[in-house]
Amino acid sequence: MALFDFFYRRNIKAKHYFNETNRQLDLPKMGVQLSKVDSSLTANIQVGEIQSHKKITIPEGGDVNQLVKLDMMQYEISQAINTLNGIAKQEKTKEYVDILFQMFKLVSGNTTDDVKKKSIDNDIAKELDFSKLNKYLTDRGFKSNGLPNDLSTKEGYVIWPITLQPSATYIHTAQIQLIKLLVSAGWKLHVIIGDCGKHSTIVKDTSVFKKSIISLLEKNSIAINDNTVTFLSKYFKRDQDYMDNSLLQNVTSLQLLNTFHTVSDSVEWYNYWEFITKSYNKTKRDELKKRKILSNLQPLLNWTLVVTITKTYSKSIVVAGEDEQKQWDEIIKLHGNNRIGMIYIQELKDGNNTMPQSDIGIGSEQDMLNKLSRGNMGQWLYNHFVELPYFFKDTNVKPSFCKLSDDECKKYGDNCIKCLFGDNKENFCDAHFDKNTFVSEIYQIANPANSIT
Repeated sequence: MALFDFFYRRNIKAKHYFNETNRQLDLPKMGVQLSKVDSSLTANIQVGEIQSHKKITIPEGGDVNQLVKLDMMQYEISQAINTLNGIAKQEKTKEYVDILFQMFKLVSGNTTDDVKKKSIDNDIAKELDFSKLNKYLTDRGFKSNGLPNDLSTKEGYVIWPITLQPSATYIHTAQIQLIKLLVSAGWKLHVIIGDCGKHSTIVKDTSVFKKSIISLLEKNSIAINDNTVTFLSKYFKRDQDYMDNSLLQNVTSLQLLNTFHTVSDSVEWYNYWEFITKSYNKTKRDELKKRKILSNLQPLLNWTLVVTITKTYSKSIVVAGEDEQKQWDEIIKLHGNNRIGMIYIQELKDGNNTMPQSDIGIGSEQDMLNKLSRGNMGQWLYNHFVELPYFFKDTNVKPSFCKLSDDECKKYGDNCIKCLFGDNKENFCDAHFDKNTFVSEIYQIANPANSIT
């Protein structure tokens, strides 16, 4: 066997090498990975004056955005390589090596031929056109309200209100796939952990959940600062006049209270109760009736905060669950002033009803495989963990687990959701769609435990 063929048969471990938070590129780990897949690396491991045994900190003014983009590309490609064979695997591995060497060259400022590797394929290296992101999401069934046609921006916040939980779930990892797109388009992230709801008295150490969310964001190359992830209660403290160390440092408690009054006065009680109970069955609705008022007040506190942040910072996009669509649509109608946009994570449903918690939970790859046919689980997983990440790629390239014919793709206009999940899910159940490999690949992204170190 040729040495070339040997290296391209080696497995690749998917890993991020650039940490945007501390602006460090991990050259030692890149070197180990490259040595597995490129036999000429030993001659070229030193790029310019950079030594492979050092982590490099990118100085201010360095091209961080390009490093983030390249790091995201190599991570997505490396996840697929191990599922391929033969020529297909060789070509993907070449592409992967090229991207890593581009990262080397970026930090070295190297413009010579010291590293003799071809440049990244033009289709991969092209600038992502975020003016097409809104349509991309709409074509895949994501509902929205008040979004600009062009989602690229240099200002504004994407606000992610989430309820305090005992631990992070794959629902959170799915939402992060969407948030990653918006952050890449230029929106700054602000996560609001709602610690005024049902779990606020059960979860004793709220910092554990906060750290798990931060880990998931960092795993997805989303920059974190001191104000990125906060608790809802931080904004409604009773012992200070200003929101110290928050996004609203120049907003007084009185101003926030005034907004709370304005928002509260605009929503009828009947509608508020319907917003809280959503599409729950009678048993669940009766359970909500027994909650303390504060536990059912969390939506109102979130609305108040979003309206206040938007007034302060020009515009915002709120990421919320589809089951909360009625309440948020009402708020942006009353208080949005074309400055608040909504995008909704698709709901896990069984028929017309919200999927029961017993069906929603996923604890292992086998558990995920067993639940693919429950309600819209298969489509939901595909949309959030395959379609959303594919915006960063050439979307005309089929995933490795799909062996359906090109004619079948053309029949549905290369829309995988229509192809796989239309017509009673015939193609999703086709033998040419490898569900085992599908689950194996996306579980690596979806499993929140993978971010815990």
